[in-house]
Amino acid sequence: MSLGKILLVFREIIEKEGVKTPVALLSHFGTTTIERWIQTIRAQGIREIQVFAPKETVAQIRDYLEKIGETNVDVSSIDELRFKTTEGAIIISADYLVHPDATRTFIQSNYTVGTCKQTTVLQRVVSSEHKAVDLDSFVEPRHRPACVYAGDLKTSKATIVMWSQKGIHLTSMLNAPLENFIVKSIGEIKWITPNRITMLVNLLALAVIYLFLNGYFFLGSVVAYIAGIFDGVDGKLARVRGRFTKLGHLEHSLDALWEQSVYASLVIGLGTHGYGVQALVTGIIFLVIDSFTRHVFNQFALITGRSLKTYSDFDRKFAVIDGRRNFYLIYFLVSAVLGNPMNGLFLSIAHASLTAVIYLSRSIQHLSRLDREK
Repeated sequence: MSLGKILLVFREIIEKEGVKTPVALLSHFGTTTIERWIQTIRAQGIREIQVFAPKETVAQIRDYLEKIGETNVDVSSIDELRFKTTEGAIIISADYLVHPDATRTFIQSNYTVGTCKQTTVLQRVVSSEHKAVDLDSFVEPRHRPACVYAGDLKTSKATIVMWSQKGIHLTSMLNAPLENFIVKSIGEIKWITPNRITMLVNLLALAVIYLFLNGYFFLGSVVAYIAGIFDGVDGKLARVRGRFTKLGHLEHSLDALWEQSVYASLVIGLGTHGYGVQALVTGIIFLVIDSFTRHVFNQFALITGRSLKTYSDFDRKFAVIDGRRNFYLIYFLVSAVLGNPMNGLFLSIAHASLTAVIYLSRSIQHLSRLDREK
């Protein structure tokens, strides 16, 4: 299906404390409804966007779009919609927010009508027979409903935060309530950006390295876990604001840097504070296994274009409990509390080894099957 132009149609105006505001200009975590829609559409490579709104709000919306640099977006009265609707265009009832995955899937599909609770939200203009789909079917059950009315600020903000949950790991679920609380608390503070949260995480990592090297294993583990919490916050903050930067993609590289540095400092710290060669040898083995697992995981994604974590039902289930940083930090923290931080390293290497074996065997199995299918 070829990608046509997008027609964003806003109809609603709400009154709050005596002030009338078009839903298009309502802000959710510092991002207006119209800007969120434009960012979602631009992410699909579509540049031709037209906006239709009540006549009395057209000038206000034009001024706003000019202020944020979206001067190429045409704004017209909703009365003109029927004159500018062409074959292949997609009409969006933009007073509703739609999960980005549902929007992307609909745009790339052959469906002509996308509904939420029997309300038409997305509609492709075609002369052929209409083919409808419930947009909830395009998102994971945990991200439903896939649509929410933007004019209900309380409900829409709660839904946007729910959509921002990406991780499926057990520790991600454990951390989610605190991460969500932080995101809701700082989401409207514009100077707190995802990139600045990433910088904070790396500063905390430096503190962890110092603490581990100097034998403060309990305090170091606590600060490391706090860093892990904020590492989840930066991505969620970007998602709830609907704003992504190319620079932000480097966050994953910085994650790998601070994680491996923290592990190495723990190993060195254990080795120089009473655990000697045993800690150094065990730590090196752990680092090698963890790095190998990451490489297998990344190679699989490069080869297949899909994540190993979601490739099959078994892979999805194992991804909930596989070995990764937050589990390892819990092991370090608990073992430090119990007075023998070395046990945390033993538990981590056992979990990392199981993860490596499972992911390697699953990769071999999946890739062998793909080779046979050729």
